[in-house]
Amino acid sequence: LTSAHPTEQKSEHSPNTSRKGNALPFDPQAVLKKYESERDIRIRRRPEGNQQYKPLYKLAEQDSRFAAMLKDPWSNPETRDPKHDQVEVTIVGAGYGGVGAGAQ
Repeated sequence: LTSAHPTEQKSEHSPNTSRKGNALPFDPQAVLKKYESERDIRIRRRPEGNQQYKPLYKLAEQDSRFAAMLKDPWSNPETRDPKHDQVEVTIVGAGYGGVGAGAQ
């Protein structure tokens, strides 16, 4: 993996064609230039940068419409004493990765 800008990465296809060799209906360099220009305008208008975006929990403190977004409708948390078991493997979470790792 590299941290190079997408336009700086080496590619075997022309900048105006898709990876399958089809002509693109736009100029990618023009789109990138326009995007960067619009980003610069937003940054100048909002000098606080990313600080303008408030975390959800802070929005929920100020506006009840956001408070409902913090509640998980599918869980009923229960308080209990901490467990002190000794285990060889711990899988945290039950997403696809956790379920797949548990199955193996």
